[in-house]
Amino acid sequence: MIKKSLFGVIPPCFSYDRYGEHSESVTIQTPDSVTLLIDKEHDYPVSKSILKAGDLVIQNEVLKINDNAINYVVTPISGEILEISHYSGFYGREHHAIKIKAIDDGKTDDIFAVCKEKADLENALKYLKGIPGSPDFNVFKDFNINTVVINCADSDMGVFTNQFILNNSANDIKSGIKSLKSISGNKDLRFILAIPDNLMKPSELSDFDEVKVNQKYPSAFPIQICEDLLGINVPAGTTTEEQGVAFFTSETAASIGSAYIKGEIPFEKTITVTKKDGSIVFVKAMMGTPLNAIFNELDITLTDGDRIISGGLMTGNSVYSEFQPVLADTDGLIIQDSADVVIASDTPCINCGDCIRVCPSKIQISMLVRYIEAGEYEDAQDMYDLDSCIECGICSYVCVAKIPLLQFIKLAKHELGLKELEMEETDAE
Repeated sequence: MIKKSLFGVIPPCFSYDRYGEHSESVTIQTPDSVTLLIDKEHDYPVSKSILKAGDLVIQNEVLKINDNAINYVVTPISGEILEISHYSGFYGREHHAIKIKAIDDGKTDDIFAVCKEKADLENALKYLKGIPGSPDFNVFKDFNINTVVINCADSDMGVFTNQFILNNSANDIKSGIKSLKSISGNKDLRFILAIPDNLMKPSELSDFDEVKVNQKYPSAFPIQICEDLLGINVPAGTTTEEQGVAFFTSETAASIGSAYIKGEIPFEKTITVTKKDGSIVFVKAMMGTPLNAIFNELDITLTDGDRIISGGLMTGNSVYSEFQPVLADTDGLIIQDSADVVIASDTPCINCGDCIRVCPSKIQISMLVRYIEAGEYEDAQDMYDLDSCIECGICSYVCVAKIPLLQFIKLAKHELGLKELEMEETDAE
């Protein structure tokens, strides 16, 4: 939702839509095949994979491209590997795509069941880093974490997945918090629930502190929660983890809790699906399910020019295939009718200043983007506060010239990250 002042003197105010008391969801049937993505490690190309087409796998089996690889994926079904191919993700992320044809043989790998009574970092990293919510357990290894925020507010507009989980899986969240404390190895770890101010904290979670996230966008972003609600400053170019605060979503906590309650690795992802008419449906689908299976179940027909957006209204990314699989971080899907699609352009900036007026970080974006367009990423970082951007996407929304400002900023950060990685590898040689 956007509210504008009558004379345009006051910057427009963006606010989250209120989450209704939705309790129903649609469960998508197990598909005939799933596609699982493993983040690519440059030392392990597909040609040297220990996995081959025709190999049989069983449910809960940990799949790696190479025995020494760090990245892995756990298969949610038993079946036969049909193919292993290259998959290009957003902003240069490369993946191995493993397509598996379902075979219902009743077999399952119960190796995680023995970990049920031992929630520790080693087992979490070994089996659970790809569960719904995509938790990053490395924060407990790499940073001195003293506070964990369970974010029950969805950071982007038009997504209500974590609020749905809060209302429907409170016991799992409670169990997940207990398991996270054990995984962290810190008995004094503090937990705080960040809850939208229109929702009540479930009684099952009454023992935990809470902060209320207001309706103004982007108040549900981790950095904003730290600064506005916890009183913790997060300097530009740093992360909340560096300040001792780790964020996990309510879905992540519920997934962890479910894993240790049942002794089973969870694969069911909850997604907020917004149809062409604006109506919202909550969907539960197995990770790896192709998006077209969801569209077929919901009677959504795609035509030329329609747009599929993974994520929310402000920061979501366009998906170029209806066969893309459901991923651990697929919180929202928006289907835009071709008539409603706004086309971005390479029109030069007209210096209206709207992007500067709405920026919550007070960045001079009109100058920043000029340096990014010219490929001068270091200057953009040093002179115009690139690192201060929280990537909320408001600037792109208000841009009169329809410049994809958010995408430019993400690209610049990605390229700078690659350069930094190259320098670290060079220094290590």
